[in-house]
Amino acid sequence: MPEDVQVVEVESVPTEVVVEEVGELVAEEPQELSEQEQQERDRLEQQIVNSFYQAGMALRELRDKRLFRSTHKSFEEYAKAILGFTRIRLYQLMGAARVYENIRRNVNAPLTSLPTTEYQCRPLVKLSEKEQIKAWQIALERAGEKTPTSVAVRQAVLEIEQRAAKKKPIPFAVNDVVRIRVKENPELAGLGGHLAVVKEVKSFSCVIESALGERVVHPQHLESAGLKPEVEEETRQIVHRLANLHEQRLEDALVGYLLRYYAIRELLTADEEEVLKVLEGQGNSMVRADEKTEEGEIER
Repeated sequence: MPEDVQVVEVESVPTEVVVEEVGELVAEEPQELSEQEQQERDRLEQQIVNSFYQAGMALRELRDKRLFRSTHKSFEEYAKAILGFTRIRLYQLMGAARVYENIRRNVNAPLTSLPTTEYQCRPLVKLSEKEQIKAWQIALERAGEKTPTSVAVRQAVLEIEQRAAKKKPIPFAVNDVVRIRVKENPELAGLGGHLAVVKEVKSFSCVIESALGERVVHPQHLESAGLKPEVEEETRQIVHRLANLHEQRLEDALVGYLLRYYAIRELLTADEEEVLKVLEGQGNSMVRADEKTEEGEIER
């Protein structure tokens, strides 16, 4: 994978972006909306289909005012059932709306120089507010009289990240045990707090092994796990075993659920270790069966 791949959680402050957990608001039981609230919900739902900026702002308002509560227990369930939006899409739209608003307020340029699509805003989401402005201005200057393309914006973001990397070296080394930080990166949605082991340190990114496989991650999406020296090696082994199991049982939904649970555990209890051994045994049996099938096909 290329080094600039961003592997990305809307939930900004001057130095870092705050993660916006879209699924944490829950109405325990359906509650009737007042006539005024229902009209507001209808208006916001219509607004969502009109533009990415209006969509993102409407989603935030629907969530913050809990206008989903009359029909759904959580905002995530409502967005999926009524609007057809996945968790990742929610992050993308709400993050893009925040970026657009930041640029609209702080970039001294005509309205025609504002982003026109969510794709233009998407690469900027992971930057701080000040960095978003700098990156957009770089993209504007290079585009001349045209609106920057999403590719041009990604290049500007990469330049900003490279400048930051020169000022601040990557604080991780090979074999370090780290935790994943989502930080408004849609591609990391659901992975917050997962343990991982650094496999390779590149110029501006790290290759990590986690319970859900290998991926390339920007250092801002990692933090030291802070483990005691005596448990580090055992945690590394657990991460490696989970990664192997993920590769063997990629399509197994139950295994996927357990992997996400185990992914945050530094050490396993005796019962958890027993379950993992059973799953590993099943995975090895499946691998041997596949190998025999392949050998039979070759002989034929």
